[in-house]
Amino acid sequence: MNNLIFLIRDGVFLGILFLLSYLDLSIRKVPDRVLLCAIINWMLAALLLPSTVRSMALSLAAGLLFDLGLLLITLIVEILLKKKCLGGGDIKLLFVICLYLGFWHTLYALAIACGLALLSLLFSQNKGPFPFAPAITAGTSIVMCIWKL
Repeated sequence: MNNLIFLIRDGVFLGILFLLSYLDLSIRKVPDRVLLCAIINWMLAALLLPSTVRSMALSLAAGLLFDLGLLLITLIVEILLKKKCLGGGDIKLLFVICLYLGFWHTLYALAIACGLALLSLLFSQNKGPFPFAPAITAGTSIVMCIWKL
């Protein structure tokens, strides 16, 4: 029963990630309403599983710790480069991913996403702002597939 709940939760989450990727490519935004759907999906699965309040609190703490560190690094880089680096929607998206994957797996997903984004920029003719949610989705999908196998 637990495996079925995880399968449904992760399937819905991946669907939400692909929707966010599409929205980021088309309107250049990561809507908070869609992120909220992912958080509700995580909370519903947590309520159905025999997880404790402690494990939910640890996941939330890991997400906050990850995002605060990422926000600090982003602000420092933006000050040094005098250029916008990472959008607020991407930072909030990584918080949500941290709820599902945990701190270290989210870090791996972010590393893969950065590599994929660099490859995309190398082969792209577009020199404008780059939507990062598709790369984050790809990195998260890869980590979820490897981690769950």
